[in-house]
Amino acid sequence: MTRKDFLKGAGAATLGMMLPQSALPFPVDTSSLPKIAPGDLPSADELWKWLEKLSGWCPAYTGSPGHVKFVDFLDQKLREAKLTPQRKTFKLPYWELKDYGLELGGEKIHAASYRPYCGITPASGVTAPLVYAGMAPKLDYSNAAGKIVVIEMPAAPDMNGAEVKGQLLGTYPANLPHRNVRHGVIGVYRFTPDIKALEKAGAAGVIFVWNNISDGNAEDQALPFSSPSTSVPALWVNHTVGQRLKIAAASGASMRLTVNATSHPDTPTDNLWAVLPGKTDEVIIVNTHTDGCNACEENGALGVVALAKYFAKVPQSQRNRTLVFLMTTGHFGHGYVRGTQDWRESNPDLMKKAVACVTIEHLGATEWVDHPSANEYKASGEYEWGLCYTPLKPEASLFLKAVDGTEAKRTFAYQPDGAYPGEGAGFWAAGIPTVSYIPTPQYLFIAPAKGGGIDKLDKHRFHGEVVTFARCVTALDKMSVAEIKGTSV
Repeated sequence: MTRKDFLKGAGAATLGMMLPQSALPFPVDTSSLPKIAPGDLPSADELWKWLEKLSGWCPAYTGSPGHVKFVDFLDQKLREAKLTPQRKTFKLPYWELKDYGLELGGEKIHAASYRPYCGITPASGVTAPLVYAGMAPKLDYSNAAGKIVVIEMPAAPDMNGAEVKGQLLGTYPANLPHRNVRHGVIGVYRFTPDIKALEKAGAAGVIFVWNNISDGNAEDQALPFSSPSTSVPALWVNHTVGQRLKIAAASGASMRLTVNATSHPDTPTDNLWAVLPGKTDEVIIVNTHTDGCNACEENGALGVVALAKYFAKVPQSQRNRTLVFLMTTGHFGHGYVRGTQDWRESNPDLMKKAVACVTIEHLGATEWVDHPSANEYKASGEYEWGLCYTPLKPEASLFLKAVDGTEAKRTFAYQPDGAYPGEGAGFWAAGIPTVSYIPTPQYLFIAPAKGGGIDKLDKHRFHGEVVTFARCVTALDKMSVAEIKGTSV
C-alpha cells in the first residue's frame, strides 16, 4: 500500500463540479484504507448506553446541571482511556427556564416553544393588547410600544428548495439522489427577526409564528439557539395557533404571556480536551462541542471519547501524529462563551502543528419528513442525510472510502462555497484541512422537557459513524501533509 492509494479516485470527484444536484459514481476502493480493529471500539450497545445517559441530562444547555454532568462523564471516559483531561472554565449568566404559557380571554393557548435567553415576566405574566407586525422581513413596529407583537416567519423552503451552496463530491451509497437538507425549520430559523429592534420599540412581548411548517414539526423548537439575550419575553406558536392570533390582533384583543425563568450569574462551564502523543508533534484534532438542547444536538462528544479510547489502545510507535480530542462549550452560550474560538486562540502551538481536523456532530439521526400542506410530520423510515463538509477533495475521497460498508448510509461529501457552519469551520478558516460531519435533521433544535429526543436516533447509524471516523483518523495519520492538502503529484 502506498500513500497515493489514499487518493485513488479523488480525481473523479471533479465530475461532481458538473453534477451539483445528483449523486455521481464515486469509485471507492476500501482496500486502500489502513485497517482498524473494530473490536477495540465501543460496541453499538455500549454507545447507546452512553447516549441514554445524555438523554436523561437534556436539555444540556451551556452551564446547566445536565451539561455539567455530561462534561464530567466525558472527563471520566478520557481517564478510563489513561488520558489526562485538561479543562478551562468560563462564566456565563445561565438562563434556566421553569415554564411558559399563553392565555387569550381566559383560555389557555398552546405555545409550541420559547426563545432561549429571552425576557423574564413576573409570575403572573404580562397582559397587553396584541398587534400583528406582518411577515418577516417586512415588519412594522410603529404600534409595538406596550403591545405583544405577533410576527409571522417567512415561509420555510420545502424539500425542493435551494441547495447548500457548493459542489456535491459523492454519496454513500454511490449514485443515491439526495434531497435539499436546508428545508423546513433548518431552512428558515436563521431568518428569525432581530429582537433588539422590538426592545427599542418598547414591545411588552413577542410571539413568533411558524410558516409552512407542520404543527408537529413546530413543537419544542427552541430558537434561535445562539442569539444575544434580550429583555423582551418571546414565545413560538405553530401555524394553526398563529392564524388565530392574527385574527385576535385584528380585533384588538389582549393576551397574557408568561415566561418563568431564572438567570444564574457567573455559572461555570468548561472546555475539555486531552492530548495523545504520537511519534511526531504534528497534530490531528478531533473535535465537537458538548452543550446542546437534545440527545442529537450534541452527542458528538460521545463519538470523540469513543475514538480517544480506541486510539489510546494503539501503540505510540504506530501513531505517526499527536491526536487532540477536543470538546468545547459555548455553542449554545448566546455570545457569553465562545469555547472553540478561545481554544484556538489559547493553543497557538497546537494550531501551528495541526495538519488536519475531524469534526463530529449530530450522530445517529433518523429522517423525519415535514408535509406542511397536510399538516403532517413523521418518520420516513430512512436515516437522515449525513452532510459532511469537505472543502478539499482528498478529504471527500477519504470520507467516502471510510464510510463505505458501514451503517452510516445516506451520507454525502460536499465542497462548500466559502464558509460553512459547525465547530470545524474555524479550523478550516485557520488553514487546517477539515472533515466536518454535520447532519441537520428537522428536530436538531428541539428542547423537549424529557427524553432528549432519543426516540429519533438509531444506535446502528451511531456506531457506523464512529467506525467511519476511526477509519478517517487512522488514514489521515498515514497520509503525508501534501496528500492531505491535495498538493502531491
